[in-house]
Amino acid sequence: MSKTENTGHSIPGSRQAKPEPALEQVSDHLAPQANPSSLTSLGNRETNISGLTPIYPCLTDPWEKTISLIIRNYVPYREVSADITDIVPQSPRICGSWVTALPELAAGSSGKLGECLTSAMNALAFSITSYMTGEQLTRPISLSYGHALQLLQDNLRSTGGSYKAEQAAAVMCIALLEVSTPTSPNSWLVHIHGLGELIRLSSPDSFSTGVQHTLFIGIRPLLIIEAFVSRKATFLAEEEWATGPFQHHQPSPLQDLFTIAASIPPVLEKIDISKEEPTEAAANAAKKCLTHLMKIKMRLESWARSFQTVSPTPLYWQKTEVPADGGHDEFLSFPSLSIANTFTHLWSFKITCMLHIRDLLLRFPELSAFEIILSLDEIRTSCHELSVKILQSMKYLLRQEFMLYGRFSAGFPLSTAYESLSFDAKGRNVLREYEQTVPKHISQKYM
Repeated sequence: MSKTENTGHSIPGSRQAKPEPALEQVSDHLAPQANPSSLTSLGNRETNISGLTPIYPCLTDPWEKTISLIIRNYVPYREVSADITDIVPQSPRICGSWVTALPELAAGSSGKLGECLTSAMNALAFSITSYMTGEQLTRPISLSYGHALQLLQDNLRSTGGSYKAEQAAAVMCIALLEVSTPTSPNSWLVHIHGLGELIRLSSPDSFSTGVQHTLFIGIRPLLIIEAFVSRKATFLAEEEWATGPFQHHQPSPLQDLFTIAASIPPVLEKIDISKEEPTEAAANAAKKCLTHLMKIKMRLESWARSFQTVSPTPLYWQKTEVPADGGHDEFLSFPSLSIANTFTHLWSFKITCMLHIRDLLLRFPELSAFEIILSLDEIRTSCHELSVKILQSMKYLLRQEFMLYGRFSAGFPLSTAYESLSFDAKGRNVLREYEQTVPKHISQKYM
């Protein structure tokens, strides 16, 4: 197993994360002993950042190297090779686009808030280095992590919990650290949820320009995925949050997709609530939920047709390799990571809708009239096909050149596919086949 396939790391959106032992507890009074300059040799060795042009010239060492390490693990190389300030603000990626705001924030930060951000960046950089190299850096990670948390808590108390861009970036650094070096199962969700509450108390218009917009579009997909995992409605489903932050920037296709997806968690929450209601009330609620899910599924399909129509070339295609040990290895390839992210999440959202439509139809036979629109057999076949497509996308998403942003964007789709295929014997056979034939592409930590 390669260094980047060590078991014991969680991944955003995975419902079955298997975290490694928690970081050692560090007393609050300890200041971080880790000097970010010690990242230089490790970062150069594992991420090939030496010799490249500076990402943000006004930053000085050692923070230039620390931020470079973070950005080069979460931003595609074709973007990093250009001026970071020229990156299109409507970034189409699931995980990591917000890091492009770090150079500007670090250059303008000062005082305790600046110290909080730099400590959080330091902790994330150490965590990335440990993850990529397999080296044990538990103590420096813990020291920086604990110091950043303490400073963040102090700052939130002093500001009355008001939102600041530096706070958001620090929380995101800590959340990504929790992905690669988790302190508890799905601990990244706690930080994402807390950040969402800070954003919710702000005006949508305040995220429409500048560094605030860059942060928002990078954080938004993870906030919506958190809503799926927690099965709770998100404020991002509200009209003002779907339009306000994008009034000056055209949303990317992926952001448009997530606007539709944001309407699914409220339905999941209503389904859960209906389980505690009397039979008649539950049946009425189920009918409304079925109607909502059918409409959302149709919106997703309409969006997909429109997205594919504007492209003159195929957006994904089947490839087959013949391994040395025989057999065959079928997988999907894409023009870019952005396209791969878009389709794997589209398929995940459609599967989620159909799985809950299936469950409601099985739970309430009196609603069988809905099967005229979508039968149980059609649901089973479609979920199976889409789940296989997600599994066949993993080889592309986990390519070495995509560093951590490819791997961390795979969690929610992969978890959804496994949930879908675990439902019947045919699906479980597919899972066994892929566990046998694609172990080098899909580590157990992602399942």
